[in-house]
Amino acid sequence: GSAIVKAIVIGSGVAGIAAAIRLQAMGVSVTVFEQNSYPGGKLTSIAFGGYRFDAGPSLFSLPELVLDLFRTASKDPTGRFAYKRKEIGCHYFYPDGTFLRAFTDPEQLGAEVERVLAVPAQKVQRYLKHANGVYDLVGRIFLEKPLNRWGTWLTWGVLRAMLHVGQFDLSSTLHQTNVRRLQELHLVQYFDRMATYNGSSPYRAPGILAVIPHLEHNVGT
Repeated sequence: GSAIVKAIVIGSGVAGIAAAIRLQAMGVSVTVFEQNSYPGGKLTSIAFGGYRFDAGPSLFSLPELVLDLFRTASKDPTGRFAYKRKEIGCHYFYPDGTFLRAFTDPEQLGAEVERVLAVPAQKVQRYLKHANGVYDLVGRIFLEKPLNRWGTWLTWGVLRAMLHVGQFDLSSTLHQTNVRRLQELHLVQYFDRMATYNGSSPYRAPGILAVIPHLEHNVGT
């Protein structure tokens, strides 16, 4: 018979687990190596002094991607994977005493920003609408397509994105982009923080990362 295809996955974080599930569903014999005594990578918590701290993400978006893994493994997610959409993603406390409730709904967030920061709600909503447009142009290319294949780049979707490359703020940092488009410093700091989702600094990362709030506010968490 044919030789068994084997694969090794280093690390049982979200990416490692997802890769192992997909490989096994393809008939590959998979071994996962993990240095910790538990799976999940950053998806864990730390108990200290009677308090519980998230070690990594406190919220997540795009649950359909997790459900797709269950379908790939022919498993029923019922009783295994429960989640609910949050009305408020986070509470933000600033050193000057400002308190902002980050509603995930764009209209509610706009109203909160207008009430707390005296910034017109339309400014936040325009920012999020722009993020939606950028995501529609490039989001699925980077999330769902293999970037190491010529076939990905020779498509209408990539050409369409290149025709709109001026919208991506590639020549400025995320912080510079936010200052230019939002002005108000509390609001700039709020949207700057989105860069931390992938471990980036808003003072060094490109302005295209302004697409991240689309997932938190237009799609939901």
